[in-house]
Amino acid sequence: MNFMFKEVIRSKIKQLTVFELLEYASMYSISLSHEQAHQILVYLKDPHFDPFNLSDLQQLFEKIERLTSPQTTLKLQQILREYIDLYQAESWFKS
Repeated sequence: MNFMFKEVIRSKIKQLTVFELLEYASMYSISLSHEQAHQILVYLKDPHFDPFNLSDLQQLFEKIERLTSPQTTLKLQQILREYIDLYQAESWFKS
């Protein structure tokens, strides 16, 4: 079952627009510029990026920290952790 959910998430990431990313950021009180959102999406849409690979996520967070700030990155990590806990999705991630 988690395979189906993972594919839905991957598909959503690949279709995500700058406008949508900025809307999500606003929902969580995260300040992002249009250019920052664009750069994050370039990384997210890289065909080699796997949102369920912990190493890829770490690289994503490092890129976001370079583009924004350590505080923004920490907030994003906390939000991701909340969703993982909420949906009991710890087993979806691999090293």
